[in-house]
Amino acid sequence: MSVRILFTSILWTLGVTVAAWGQSVKGIVKDDNGKGLPGVMVEIRGLQKITFTNEQGGFELKVPEQLQEFSLLFHLLGKKDVQLDFQRDSVPATVLVVLLDNDLYLDELVVTEQRETNGNSSATVFEEQAINLLQAQSLAEVMTLLPGKRIEQPEMFRVQTLSLRTANPDRNNSFGVSFLIDDIPLSQNENMQLYRPHTKGFNPVNQRRPTNDPAGGIDLRTIPVGNITKVEVNAGITDARYGDATTGLVRIEREAGKAPYKLRMTMRGGSYSFSLTKGYKLSKRSQLNASLDYLHAAQDPRDMLTQYKRVTGNLLWTVRNRKNRLRNTVSASVSTNLDGEKEEPNSPGRNTAKEKNHSFRFSNRLHWSPKKVLDRLSFNTGFSFGIQQTRRTSFVNNGGNVVALGMETGMYEATYTPVAYTSVREVDGKPLSAHSRLEGDKSFWTGKIRHRINAGIEINFSDNLGEGRKVSSENLDVQLAVGNGVGERSYAFKDRVPASWRWALYLQDNMIIPLGQKELETKLGFRYDRMNGYVSMSPRLNLGMKIHKNWHWRGGVGYFTKAPSLVHMYNGNLYYDFLLADHRNNYYARALVYTLVRDGDVTDLKPSKSWKTEMGLDFKKKGYSLSLTGYYSKRYDGFEKKSLYEQVNIPKLQFEPVEPTRPPLYEQTGEEKVLIKYTRMTNAHFSHDYGAEVLVSTPKLQEINTSFTLSGAYWVTETSSTLPHIINSNDPLSEELKAFHKRAKNLSKELNLRFTVVHHIPEVGLVFTLIAEQFLIKSNKNYFDSPYPYAYLDRNLVYHELSEEERANEKYAHLWIQKVKVTDTHAPLVYHNFHIRASKQMSNGIQLSFYANNFLNYRPTYRDNENKEKRLNEAISFGGQLTITL
Repeated sequence: MSVRILFTSILWTLGVTVAAWGQSVKGIVKDDNGKGLPGVMVEIRGLQKITFTNEQGGFELKVPEQLQEFSLLFHLLGKKDVQLDFQRDSVPATVLVVLLDNDLYLDELVVTEQRETNGNSSATVFEEQAINLLQAQSLAEVMTLLPGKRIEQPEMFRVQTLSLRTANPDRNNSFGVSFLIDDIPLSQNENMQLYRPHTKGFNPVNQRRPTNDPAGGIDLRTIPVGNITKVEVNAGITDARYGDATTGLVRIEREAGKAPYKLRMTMRGGSYSFSLTKGYKLSKRSQLNASLDYLHAAQDPRDMLTQYKRVTGNLLWTVRNRKNRLRNTVSASVSTNLDGEKEEPNSPGRNTAKEKNHSFRFSNRLHWSPKKVLDRLSFNTGFSFGIQQTRRTSFVNNGGNVVALGMETGMYEATYTPVAYTSVREVDGKPLSAHSRLEGDKSFWTGKIRHRINAGIEINFSDNLGEGRKVSSENLDVQLAVGNGVGERSYAFKDRVPASWRWALYLQDNMIIPLGQKELETKLGFRYDRMNGYVSMSPRLNLGMKIHKNWHWRGGVGYFTKAPSLVHMYNGNLYYDFLLADHRNNYYARALVYTLVRDGDVTDLKPSKSWKTEMGLDFKKKGYSLSLTGYYSKRYDGFEKKSLYEQVNIPKLQFEPVEPTRPPLYEQTGEEKVLIKYTRMTNAHFSHDYGAEVLVSTPKLQEINTSFTLSGAYWVTETSSTLPHIINSNDPLSEELKAFHKRAKNLSKELNLRFTVVHHIPEVGLVFTLIAEQFLIKSNKNYFDSPYPYAYLDRNLVYHELSEEERANEKYAHLWIQKVKVTDTHAPLVYHNFHIRASKQMSNGIQLSFYANNFLNYRPTYRDNENKEKRLNEAISFGGQLTITL
């Protein structure tokens, strides 16, 4: 029995009607000169059914017989998309579509953020024209246009990450944002560029100006925007096919197609960038897009450490077969920074920093539309490899420090650093990641219910082949000398860190269920993830309904997980170096050190998790639109360092002097108890986020050639931890050593609005944009629920729980938090900020753009709780962009 007959028999038994592709829709797509446009993608919205126009611009697409209403989307690189809605009984014999150039001469121009119009999503979308008019140098600037975000100049010498729907950004939020470029994940899980990961925080190599944050998420500076056609940001309930994210999803789309040379030169403050793109038509069904991007950013031209330089090259090649059933896209990207060795301005030649970051990404996406069984079958695979070297040097003129390099527990003779030398912090990483996804789609009906099934399997691989952290006595960082806390040793990633595998299965049914005269749009999905030995099962549900002619209701709930990265789990052993003796004179130098080794890896770390729910209401009529979304998110099992205490025994020595030219003799006479403290990564951080987002826009009012947009967000975030707040007893004679209190909570609130006025004169290709930001609420409150401890640790390190009655007993007053601090900071005034942008397109292919942030240089001041003057808003900044199209 053939696969087709078997599949059809099963569906018939279940009462399923397979989509019958009956009625053909024929048409032709032309440009504004009446010439047929080849290679235009024509898609039936919601069904994953596409075709492409032929050399004359003609197309034919079969529509399922069961569809009484449907929409066709027409898309071509460099043209404005067109969507047409049809009733089955009123489809013209030949559909005529005209696609116009996507430039400033269009009558309707979208230059602000938009809500996704397909389905029940609350995603925010930035189209190509909006990105171009922003005059952005990287994705970091684009993300400032999200509702509620502040428009600010990004500090390009620092890592730029993205946090979503929070009034208190933190690493767990930004690490939980997933990025996809061309439907391939952009992974940070294998980045391990930290020097002292056992410290309480995450210690970068360059502490003054950290340029790498492995535990904080994707660095937006590394993503140029010159060849991006669309960015979609979804902090709500994403489809089941998207995993490894607890906060949100950022989808970045690029495409290949015939396009002229386009050169962009941008200046922003002390930064400038160049980008060059070109699209080639290699044959009737093959296109190639190439781009090159260079960025030189300098916060302060006098300080080399504030400079950041990178160059990125991209190739995108798409080919399809003659019947348009098979389509394959290959993409390759090479990126490198050009910073080199940078010297600190106040110590030339003595203190330097170097950040080398080379990366290569390759991906292949294959889409096949078989005639039978499935509507679409896709196989995506991607690979990335990086070469990272982070190095910081400092000149030391008071050396002779004791160096402990023992790798096992025991006593030994240590060495010394030179008297004058250059100390080095160095980490060498070679992150490697791979991704594969196989999925299929099928549309069918069960009675009057329409289904579109999406199912697939996904596999991800992460590893790091670098030399890792390098430590030696010749160039030891002075902070790692014996007596300065936890020691450090060389740690080779390639030998000590095992590869990480994550795989997933997912299934989602996109249904349209008739309910009387209305239809309930339902997305019911389920995802199974296996991460580092842990299994996660993630149900997701999105609902939507058109409750009135112009009103649409939507809501959803979903469960999400994010796997820990390699740097969360593998930090190497912890080394505690105790200096027992340091004897030196003109004849000898001998240091005796006892090293205690503890395992520092946390291989049982669980994925972080989140439950999300949201509800929204959308209104659309004659170009006017309103989108209102309320949300609640509970994130838990976030990654955080846990403090641990242990009482250990170290040797106690007795020394007997001998002749002056020889070190004294010694013998062990006993042991001494010492309390040590160390940290281990654990699942303890949690937060509750809730709030609302609004987006209101008008069409262009023809009488004044002006459109208006209002966007804003109200965020409330409460964060805390399941870990205790530990304080020392203030009575040195008591049996209690340390007291355990519930961790302080943080409550943050923020309310921001943005009003955008766009004045567009299409006849002359001129766009003028005025942006007014209003900051209404910004508060941050830290507080303890109680001053009383719930447990204590005695001097023998025995843990004792305290009952409710005992906690308030005066016997334990020395363990109380004497002053329950309530730190409440907020801006005591409502203030504004104003920005302007202008763009002029000329008929000779030249476009000039200009912007000025805070062009009124309005910077109000206030005094905080400590009577210190605080200044709001950044100083005025401006820049421009020249675009040449050939």
